Amino acid sequence: MGATRHRRPRAHLHPARWLGCRLRNGNPLRRGSDRAEGICALFAVLLLLVAVPVTILIGLNIAASRSSAAARERAERQPATAVLLANAPDSIGVAAADGAAGSVPVRARWHVGDQARTGTVYATPGLHRGAQVPIWLDHRGRPVAAPPSTTQVTMSSAGTGLGLLFAIVAGVGAAWLVLRWLLDRARLAAWEREWRRVNPHGNHWVR
Repeated sequence: MGATRHRRPRAHLHPARWLGCRLRNGNPLRRGSDRAEGICALFAVLLLLVAVPVTILIGLNIAASRSSAAARERAERQPATAVLLANAPDSIGVAAADGAAGSVPVRARWHVGDQARTGTVYATPGLHRGAQVPIWLDHRGRPVAAPPSTTQVTMSSAGTGLGLLFAIVAGVGAAWLVLRWLLDRARLAAWEREWRRVNPHGNHWVR
């Protein structure tokens, strides 16, 4: 039977021990670059720990602000029903600022009190003439976008907060990778200088 190969076990340090080895003053193997790496790692961890509650507070503030704006819009706008005066196109066009996504502009008629008005509203593609479409009107009786619902405000605010948190994490991660690359280059250069000092002629070891 052939000889069994034994793999050399890989050393894995707990993150706390890894950090302690780089920050502890009594470590004889600690280099200046190790200490700088440990300090930056500690700063990055603290920054991420602070970023979580900060982004939560920012998200809550954004949600409160958007909820107030949506409440004002609901108070300033009123729902109504429009009757289409033409068939809605089958193809989805580009909705304007006051049109919902996936809707098409169609001529329609609606009432403001006892007064009938006509204009352009946005409806689902394929609707036929005479179909009733729910719309929202401003204080002048003109069609406007529907105010955002509570669910939309919550989802939008949560998305903003998560996006901010992801940007912070990505920025810290990118900075950490750049720092490690610079430190590794500095360590390699220091190792080469030390090797030249020990072996100035560049001789190879002979076994």
